[in-house]
Amino acid sequence: MNNSGTAWPERAMGLIDLLKTIDSRQRSSRFKDKGLINQPGFKQAAKADQYGLWIDEAEVPEAGGNRSQGLRAALWNHGLQDF
Repeated sequence: MNNSGTAWPERAMGLIDLLKTIDSRQRSSRFKDKGLINQPGFKQAAKADQYGLWIDEAEVPEAGGNRSQGLRAALWNHGLQDF
């Protein structure tokens, strides 16, 4: 039996919470609101990426570009394309 049609709400809730948490537009209040410390060497995103995600950008692209791209790819492969 294929439960893929009924399991997406459970998967989506965790993914949506994660996207709210890493939303770069909330970078300045992450510590106050959630107790999270921002990654050094990164800054607030100037615009959404090609997937519409607001993920912090590396201040020096060579230093963190792979990490940002890896996070985007992981989110996409985890099921973001289902929405």
